[in-house]
This record gives sequence, C-alpha cells and structure tokens, in this order.
Amino acid sequence: MARLLGVGAILCGALLLAFDPARWDTVVLDLPRGHGVHSHDILGMAFVALGIAALWYAPRRSHSG
Repeated sequence: MARLLGVGAILCGALLLAFDPARWDTVVLDLPRGHGVHSHDILGMAFVALGIAALWYAPRRSHSG
C-alpha cells in the first residue's frame, strides 16, 4: 500500500509541476530575468518528495518460494 501511495504522490507532483495556472498562482521567490518559483512548483516538489520518501521507506516484499 505504501508503494502505491508513493507512486501516486509522484504522479500527482509531476502533474502539478507540468500544470501552469495563470490566475491563482502566486510567485513565492523572484528570480532574475522575470522567472520565479511559484506556489504550484513548491506543492509539486513536496508531493514528489513525499512519494520518494514513501517508496524509500516502504517495507520490502520477500519472495520466498
């Protein structure tokens, strides 16, 4: 179950990073040349990090046969 949660979080984070909302998104950190870090970027990175952590710490299945 933890692995499924991890994969889902990574997919949601990747979709959030690809999504570019123009109306409600706020710039959290201004960067040079008109670029910046937006709130959806931070949220997407947090989901990806949560998914990686879930996969990293998920219990491993033992295949004994």
